Amino acid sequence: MRGAASAAHVYGKPLVATETFTGGGYEAPYTLKKIADYWFTQGVNRLVFHTSAEQPLDTKPGNTMVGTHINRNITWAELAKPFMTYVARVSYMLQQGSPTADLAYLLPEGAPSTMPFWGDGLQPAPPRGYDYDYINTDILLHRTSVAADGRIHIEGSAEMPDSMSYRLLVLPPTIQMTPEVLGKLHELVAAGATVVGERPQSSPSLLRYPNADAEVRALAMDLWGDMDGVTLNQHGFGKGMVYWGLTLDEVLSRLKAAPDFAAGQTLDDPPVWVHRRTNDTDIYFVANQADGPVHVDARFRVSGKAPQIWRPMDGSISGSVAAQSTPARLEDRSGNRQPGIQPAAYTSQAGFTTVPLDLAERESVFVVFRNASAATPAVAAPAVPETKLATLTGPWAVSFPPNFGAPPSVRMDKLASWTESADPGVMYFSGTATYTKSLQAPAAWFKPVKPGERIYLDLGRVRDIAEVKVNGKPVGMVWAPPYRLDVTGALKPGANRLEIQVTNQWTNRLIGDRLLSVASRVLAQPGGAAGGGFGGGFGAPQPLGESGLLGDITLLRER
Repeated sequence: MRGAASAAHVYGKPLVATETFTGGGYEAPYTLKKIADYWFTQGVNRLVFHTSAEQPLDTKPGNTMVGTHINRNITWAELAKPFMTYVARVSYMLQQGSPTADLAYLLPEGAPSTMPFWGDGLQPAPPRGYDYDYINTDILLHRTSVAADGRIHIEGSAEMPDSMSYRLLVLPPTIQMTPEVLGKLHELVAAGATVVGERPQSSPSLLRYPNADAEVRALAMDLWGDMDGVTLNQHGFGKGMVYWGLTLDEVLSRLKAAPDFAAGQTLDDPPVWVHRRTNDTDIYFVANQADGPVHVDARFRVSGKAPQIWRPMDGSISGSVAAQSTPARLEDRSGNRQPGIQPAAYTSQAGFTTVPLDLAERESVFVVFRNASAATPAVAAPAVPETKLATLTGPWAVSFPPNFGAPPSVRMDKLASWTESADPGVMYFSGTATYTKSLQAPAAWFKPVKPGERIYLDLGRVRDIAEVKVNGKPVGMVWAPPYRLDVTGALKPGANRLEIQVTNQWTNRLIGDRLLSVASRVLAQPGGAAGGGFGGGFGAPQPLGESGLLGDITLLRER
């Protein structure tokens, strides 16, 4: 992925498309989002779904070729719009402007000339907070130059006129280099570039042998001088510098090149990120890959601009409205319209802006800098007080559709995964089940203490997708944390009817059907392993997956 993205970046191609979700089986959007978010941060900005169209029949679960199944036969096919909209929003944003990176790794001249795929990976490894690309000798020889600030610039294209630039060029781990490549390095360093790598000693080619080796040694003497990579680690030549034997952290520190992104603290699973830039806007995509909420004091290498938080899950924006003549009208998490842009907290310092981010489990946001910041070095966001109104306890009536192997309905005194049921029809159920409950809403809930207060329904944990109706009125759908919906306009004082339709994916039913005789199976084709595949499945059989409403459901009041 990184190699393809790098090729697109340095050759000025705006799109990086991938065959997406090639492995796997029947995953839900909650799982697919985490995978997609990671590859988005590796340079991908267009997803091409694997095996989405090969469905000649309408028998469930459909064609189970290798790959994650995203087609009309999956359980959530008619509920896919929010996930597809999320992917579209992220892809659109990551197609704006051009990527930003500090490190360029030169690929070796030999064959195959490619980045490492295994072993210890990329060496030396890029320090945390710095992005990178690979460049080949074609780009180095024909499309690079050095700017006044010492950055190595690559010529842009008609499709992506904003050229790439890098603070540091990292040489491949070899002591062989052709005179042509070394001559270009000689030119770049003389003009002010910074290069890191071991001194080359000979040419890998027999062209012009043995004179080529002598040329390499002469050019290397200019660039590396008397360095040995142990006691002597840097050598200046012209306006630039060559380093050998130092870590990239140390080199970047000597260059006073701070990280482009920093999490502000040590996390076991820090957010992944990517940075793009247009003429007047910096766009950072930050994704929490942890299976739990995190707080990050994120520091961005941007100054003089106020941040906005753009949430691709729902299209909402919070942040500065400086330099905007008309406040935007935005969608909140329930799809309701809300006026204006809510302020976002941030702190400015020389060359940087720190933005506190509270990210839900696997949540991702864009942090966008495009408007002039306030004169004050710190802006505090208004507190968002939250009051718990009630926790909804059992019993719950749960109904199942006919011909899906489950009983017509069951009573659940406490919310738990369907897989914990003693009834095999519930344990192995895949599809959509409906939870219903009556609740009493005191009149006091509807007397807001302050203007703008809303009532939210927090579903706790959901596996995998939930659609909610209050008194027959749809209030929205949730498929990833935070599982929260605005019910202000639907809830009323007194008696209310709550209806929650929850959909999981096919895996549990596939496992259950393999335990039944052919005549008793729910699905026409249970497949081999849980992942489907060529008769025997792709990968190891999957275990039963948690399904349904899994935690406390609460009603909250929030301003």
